[in-house]
Order: sequence, then structure tokens, then C-alpha cells
Amino acid sequence: MRLLHQSEAEAKKLALVASRTENIVIITDPQGRIEWVNDAFTRVTEYTLQEVHGATPGSFLRGPETDQETVPYMRERLSKGEGFEVEVINYSKSGRKYWVQIKVQPIYEISGELTGFTAIESDVTERKRAEEELHLRDRAMGAAAEGIVISDPNQPDNPLVYVNDGFERLTGYSRQEILGRNCRFLQGRGTDPAALEHIRECIRERRECLVELLNYRKDGTPFWNRLSIAPLRDAKGRLTHFVGVQSDITARKLAEERLAAANAEILASNNRMKRELEAAAIVQQSLLPTLLPRMEGVEFAWLFKPSAELAGDQLNVMQLDDAQVALYLLDVSGHGVASSLMAVAANLLLSRKVDSPSPESDEPLGGPVPTVTSPADTAMLLNQQFPREKTAGQYLTLVFGMLNVKSGEFRYVAAGHPGPVVVRKDAPPSALEAPTALPIGLFPASYEERSVQLCRGDRIYLYTDGITEAMNASGDEFGVPRLLFQLSELQVLPLDQTLNALMESLEEWRCHECLRDDVSLVALEWKK
Repeated sequence: MRLLHQSEAEAKKLALVASRTENIVIITDPQGRIEWVNDAFTRVTEYTLQEVHGATPGSFLRGPETDQETVPYMRERLSKGEGFEVEVINYSKSGRKYWVQIKVQPIYEISGELTGFTAIESDVTERKRAEEELHLRDRAMGAAAEGIVISDPNQPDNPLVYVNDGFERLTGYSRQEILGRNCRFLQGRGTDPAALEHIRECIRERRECLVELLNYRKDGTPFWNRLSIAPLRDAKGRLTHFVGVQSDITARKLAEERLAAANAEILASNNRMKRELEAAAIVQQSLLPTLLPRMEGVEFAWLFKPSAELAGDQLNVMQLDDAQVALYLLDVSGHGVASSLMAVAANLLLSRKVDSPSPESDEPLGGPVPTVTSPADTAMLLNQQFPREKTAGQYLTLVFGMLNVKSGEFRYVAAGHPGPVVVRKDAPPSALEAPTALPIGLFPASYEERSVQLCRGDRIYLYTDGITEAMNASGDEFGVPRLLFQLSELQVLPLDQTLNALMESLEEWRCHECLRDDVSLVALEWKK
């Protein structure tokens, strides 16, 4: 029962990751209608899931300043089942305007069927505000009169011989104060020595120069100066003067600093989200079996390779009593947070068993849990626990088997999932019959189980379609026949090494640029 509490606590941690990430997460159906949003969506937009379920985001988030050219572009990409990335103005429920960076990705089944879209949105209002301010400052700077000076390099110390009104306004010095002096009086403790050395080098080499450096006005106020220096030559090419154009770029520098801070905040937010997803994946994978049942005459092994940080597959091997052991694989449609949460919830339900009631209660801790009696009953129970109206259109496939370790009888049920594979010691391997049944979470359904008698040396393999539907560069699937052939060839290896060798063959086969699915395997070998 202590392990049950740990699993439930870990599932809550995983749900907490999805609900508390600072980025907005939206999951829609193929028509772009909202099926699920996280807490960040409600915090930014002020809309709850109940208010927007079934609506398209654009139907209530657009406003007067939403770019009318971006909207048709998004609509076109969605209609084609393609992803995109845009930045657009949205409006909250209270009318607050904010900028978001939207990254939309389609969700496709391995079969190529579009099942929906995921959108991750980052609030980039501060960055946009900084960019707009930067743009405004640049336009104002271009319209304003800049400081212009002329110096004479043929006189000692290259003194100023001309300044314009713009220079006086920029620096606070009058002509009378500065004519005949070198322009270094604008330097101060914050002036970059490297920039000054670059200016001296250009003056010595009598060539053009462009630097940005911190200067100081007459009253000691610092300002950022964009200084452009060009040599003036007479008709014979002899240097006569240097002309300097000085622009106050303080506003731009401050805007750049704010922009850099905003970008750093976005990067930090994305890094936090990545760490949270990685932490969630650790929690999810901690639910996988760590100690397999040790039962005389039977050996177990499993393999799990997620396609992303969070997987939609779960598996387990559980000893039910002295005579029976259960093993299963489940595969939730889609990928990401929503799929992984459903997978964890289903895994926890399947992993719970009736324990001895506490002295203070007439029921097992956590409420009554039906005893696992048969694979068919288990599938029906799981289907009842995940009705379509509570799963936002998601569903899962399941293959569930029970082995009688005394008799060697293996009973199983497949709900929208490939049936088990049996590899006989003295016969070719075969895919066991799996009666057609609906996946879990679509509609009320009944499930029919089958059984097979194992002999000494026989093996049973449960697998997900991430193996058989894996494609190579030519678009060919790995397929069931190739799986049977590989398992037959690898039968000479120990059970756990067979799974690793099969995974190596799959990696050699599949195209690394192609869309991937999770890969999971559970196997047993009957040795009596």
C-alpha cells in the first residue's frame, strides 16, 4: 500500500507540471476547437476551460489590433494540417491587450491521420514593448539634428575648429568653451578604453571610424554616443580635417538592455519548462517496474523507449498471487503532457490491487478496488473509468494478459491493440488472434479474451505499434512479418538480450528524420 501512495503522489506531481508551467498550452481537435488548456492559459486570458471548450482560440482572443494578415495565414496552415510560428496581439476576457508568440504543431497518428494540434504560447508583451520603443527612438533620432564637429589634425592635439548647434544641445557645452580643444573632454570614468584606442588608431591611420561609447555632458550626465569619424581631403588627396557626427543613442541602448532582459526571461522560462518536462519524464518513468516478479519456471523482461520527454506508453508486470501474474502494455493516443497524464492515470488504476483493510476502515485505503479476475473484466473496468466525455477525445489501446504459472495457460485481451506474439521453441513464431475490440475511452464496449497453452521454452511478447509502424527512409513499415522473423532469429539469446537486440534492429531500420512513436515491449519465457 505504501507503493500505491508513492505512485499516486508521483502522478500528482506530473499533473502539477502541466498545470503550473508559465507557458500557455492549448490542445485542440483537428478543426482547431479547444479540448484542453493549462492553468497558464486561464491566468493570461482570464478564460476557463469550461468557457472555451469546443471554441476556436481566434473566436474570442482576437481584437481590433490583431493583425488581419496573420489570421488567414494561421487558418490556412491549420486547414492543411501544418504547424506554424507567429506573433500576434490577443485580448484577454477583460479586454487587456497582450502579445503572444504562438508555436503550433499538428498531432498525427502513425497512420498519418491528423488528430489535433498543440499550441505553446509565450507572453512576449514586454519584448514587443521594448521593440516598439526601440523603433520609436530610432525614428526620433533620425529626425533630430545630430552633433557635428570638425577638427584640424594639422594643428597640435587635433583641436575642434567647428561645432554645430546640435553638438551644443547634445553636450551642454557652448562653442566658446570647446573650440580649440581636443574632443576628449567628453570622456569619463565609464568610457571604454578599447573604443578610445580604436579612435586613436583610426586617427593615426587617417581612416574612417565608427564606434559607440559612453560620453559625459558638461553637467556630468552620461550618454551613449554613436560617433562616426571621416577624413576630409583636398583636391590633391592631402588630409585637411576630420569630421565627426555624434548621435545620442542612449534611448536605444536602454531599449536594447530591456530587450535583452526580456529575451533572457523568455529563455529562462523555456528552460524552466524544459526542466519541468524532464522532471515529469523522470516521475513517469519511475512508475515502470523496477523489480520483476521472481516465480519458479518463468522469466520476465521489458523495454521502454519514449519518443519524447513525456511518453504515452505505460507497462507493468504484477504478481497477483502464488499462481497468477499479470502483464500489460497501454498506448495513449497522441504525445505530450495530456497523453502522459492519461497514461499515468491508467497505469495507476491497473496497478492497484485490493490490500488488507486497515483496522479503522471497512474498505481498503483509497476506496474499494475490484480484484483482477480476468483480462476481459480488466479491460471493461478500464473503459468504464475513462469515458469519452472525460478524456477530451483521447483514448488508449491495451493488451492485457494473465499467466497461470502452475499450468502455463496464458489468457489475454486486446482493446484496439495488436495481439501478443508467441514464439514456440520448436515452431515458427506467430501473432496470436486478437478479437476486434474498441480502444479504451471511446464508447461502452464488451471485450472478449483468448487463451494459449505454453510449453517449455515458449515465449510471449507484448508490443506497441511503435515497432511495427516504424518507417525507413523509403516509407516502408517494419511490419509484423519482420518482427516475427527477428524474434525467431533472436530466440537463441536470453530473454532480456532479445529485447535489446530487437531494438538495435529497429534503430537500424527506421528513418531518424521520420515521425516517431514510443516503443515498448514486455516479454515472458515459460521454462517448466
